[in-house]
Amino acid sequence: MFFLSELSTTIAYDLKMNFFNFSLVFKALFAAFVALNFLKNIKTYKKPLLFLIAMTVIFFIGQLSFNDFLLGPNFIENCIYFGRYLFVFFIMLFLMNNKHSLKTQFYKVYEIIVIFNCIIVITTIVFDLPIFKTYYYRFGSSGAFMTPSIITYFNAIALIYFIYQFLFKKKKLIELILVSVVCFLTGTKAMIFFFVLSIIHVILLKKLYTKRNFYFFLFGILVILFLAKDKIAEFIYENFKPLIEVYREHGVVSALTSLRDVNFRNNFLPVLFEKWNWLNYLFGGTDFEIYRVEFEIFDVFLYFGIIGMLLYLIYYFKEVLNFNRINHFGKIQISILILTAIISGNFLNNAPIALYLMIVLSVLRNDVIKE
Repeated sequence: MFFLSELSTTIAYDLKMNFFNFSLVFKALFAAFVALNFLKNIKTYKKPLLFLIAMTVIFFIGQLSFNDFLLGPNFIENCIYFGRYLFVFFIMLFLMNNKHSLKTQFYKVYEIIVIFNCIIVITTIVFDLPIFKTYYYRFGSSGAFMTPSIITYFNAIALIYFIYQFLFKKKKLIELILVSVVCFLTGTKAMIFFFVLSIIHVILLKKLYTKRNFYFFLFGILVILFLAKDKIAEFIYENFKPLIEVYREHGVVSALTSLRDVNFRNNFLPVLFEKWNWLNYLFGGTDFEIYRVEFEIFDVFLYFGIIGMLLYLIYYFKEVLNFNRINHFGKIQISILILTAIISGNFLNNAPIALYLMIVLSVLRNDVIKE
């Protein structure tokens, strides 16, 4: 249902329907369902309740102090972003209350979703279907998802899942190859960054650098790249022309970060020095529709301030992404994922990714329940 809500949203948006955000409606209903069940067992979940209340109070203080103690013109939109930041905790509560969800068929459904999305991506590239393209003006497909950030993290999480399955369970090689290919068809720099670091991790983990075949393979790749350098240069120029123009106008940092450094100078610093008071420094407060930076840590700070950011991150890394609970492979891969999020943003407030992240984390913790 999560995946279908994303797919229907993408299709409805492309068809220019009056209402298209079915994903938002479904997630809101899901959160309400979890909240109602949560309230029935309120004594069992005191810590999550206190955390959610504290974050809600911090959000309202920040919003009011940012808008001269009014709600502000984009208050509803800011509430949606707030809901996205907290959505992963509703997923966490649901899975805590429904251990049967972690049976093996749960993961089979996840695998089918990943493969199906890979098929959409490949079909989009082969037949040049505008509806599922990552960007309308350059190469790449986001499959069922509307935004580049969602497909980036969706593929990154899937790559972690299938690498783990192949390295430690000796299965899912075909799926791993399929996901690896699709990672390059996404068209996002963050995905390539994550993929390259993941490959380096696998090489070091399995000590492939000690094997002769590794160097033969590496030499072959370099030869192919050298022979195809003109075709590759032509492809990059034709499909990534906007990035090339950004590079020429703003420099390599702006090109690599998709102008996020410009957002930092134009949005983050003016908000801090021109629009914030002492309450905002403690509790945040911004108009996310206007002042988003898309560097993860800076956005969290803008949204929640010093107190809110510390509370949010401490609780997140304790209850959701606790490194003490996952295996060594998972620690490295999740660290790479966090590094990718730091430089590309839109991870913590990425509600569509929350469920898939929890699925893969449960595998890295070996939470799978046999039937």
